[in-house]
Amino acid sequence: MPAFYTYRRSQRLTKALDYRAAYRAKLRKSAGPLVLFGRPNGLRSHRLGLAVGRAVGPAVRRSRVKRLLREAFRHARPSIVGPSFDFVVRVHPHPEAAASD
Repeated sequence: MPAFYTYRRSQRLTKALDYRAAYRAKLRKSAGPLVLFGRPNGLRSHRLGLAVGRAVGPAVRRSRVKRLLREAFRHARPSIVGPSFDFVVRVHPHPEAAASD
């Protein structure tokens, strides 16, 4: 697997302070049950944070949602041009997603 398709710890948001900063940056885009928050981070690579609450479903469903989002980020990251950003994806409950299980 090429190195640009990896997802390392340095590409994850791990601190609550980073999440709060992304929420406060006011750069936001929603699509269905997903809300993407972003802010420039001044680092060499983009970073991803996930916020999937219990309202989304049981642990199995939440884990699957997180795996799918990380995989999408991993594949999309090389094609994102411009300055590096911190991204936080917040997932809201969605009745159609719950019915598809």
